[in-house]
Amino acid sequence: MKVQKPNWILNGQVDWFNTSFMIFLPVLALIATGLYFYLENFNLWMIPVFLFFYFATGLSITAGYHRLFAHKGYEAHPIVQFLYLFFGAGAFQNSALKWCTDHRVHHMHVDKEDDPYSVSHGFWHAHIGWVCHEGNPRDFSYLGRDLQENRLIQWQHRNWFWLGIVSGVLLPTLAGWAFGSALGGFALAGVLRIVLVHHFTFFINSLCHYWGKQTYTDRNSAKDNFVLAFFTYGEGYHNFHHLFSNDYRNGIHWFDFDPTKWTIRTLAFFGVADKLKVTPQIQILKAKLEMKKKNLESKVHSTDYSQAMCESLERMKNKVETAYVRWGEIKTQYQKEYKSFKTRKTLEGKKQVALIRAELRMAKLEYQFALKEWRTYTSAWGQLALS
Repeated sequence: MKVQKPNWILNGQVDWFNTSFMIFLPVLALIATGLYFYLENFNLWMIPVFLFFYFATGLSITAGYHRLFAHKGYEAHPIVQFLYLFFGAGAFQNSALKWCTDHRVHHMHVDKEDDPYSVSHGFWHAHIGWVCHEGNPRDFSYLGRDLQENRLIQWQHRNWFWLGIVSGVLLPTLAGWAFGSALGGFALAGVLRIVLVHHFTFFINSLCHYWGKQTYTDRNSAKDNFVLAFFTYGEGYHNFHHLFSNDYRNGIHWFDFDPTKWTIRTLAFFGVADKLKVTPQIQILKAKLEMKKKNLESKVHSTDYSQAMCESLERMKNKVETAYVRWGEIKTQYQKEYKSFKTRKTLEGKKQVALIRAELRMAKLEYQFALKEWRTYTSAWGQLALS
């Protein structure tokens, strides 16, 4: 819900450099693209050239600025950090130090007065208005002290604009020239790509706080949205991210569209990224069950059965959580016993492994049954609430 904007926005000054840039760039992109299609025949090589710079700059923001530098969801080799900083500058979203500091303020004060791109101040403020504003006069630089100790980040902070000219304008133009059209490279992989990456990234601040489901928490406006994930390099699972911000993933399921997650996993496979942080599954399960319970309770609060229903929901939720914890404990015990058996290979060890394996199967079945029971029960109460 839109609320009164704080004084630092109402009385603040326009950032004329950013404002001019955000107005001039789409106009330049429109003119350059129009000239390209008017003067030249479309060159199919412009498609891979465009896609390379689109993903190189966009993923440098999401995998680099966001999940590596801002949230420390994993660690990366200095060469990877350099590439993120080099191509991230080409997205023209300021330096990594400024971007990450603003983003940490956003997480610390989400939806509140000091949130630099709070959606509570309106969609357009969250999307682009905050970029054209000089910002909160309060000093939040302490949130980026760890980043200030990184020499690569400091170097990029001093030179990001000129690095952006090189990686975001000159290189696309040269790549276009190498494949048959310098104008095509400049127009499509250069300025048009910058505009698209701008607004697809801005969707994370605006649409991802407007449209979708609150799967894990309702303590902030962030939403999970599968559709938006396609436009935000996998960042559309934003409700999960705001609750578990240090997780290197946003889409936690194998079928979730999260190219940022896939990029990080690929880097880890080649040994240039490690210490990937993953939220314990029990925490994710508890958050999801609690939100489901809360949503149902709000829908059936006025029925005659609300008290009994709430008690049953709590009991069944605890049953699912307990079954999952027991399954995990037995799984850990089985892995330990199996490792011991592989080392010594005794008859007694073999029997122990077989016994624990049987317990593991039973614990898994108990969890699956409890989860199925929960889903059946919540589905039935959901239909009742709608009737």
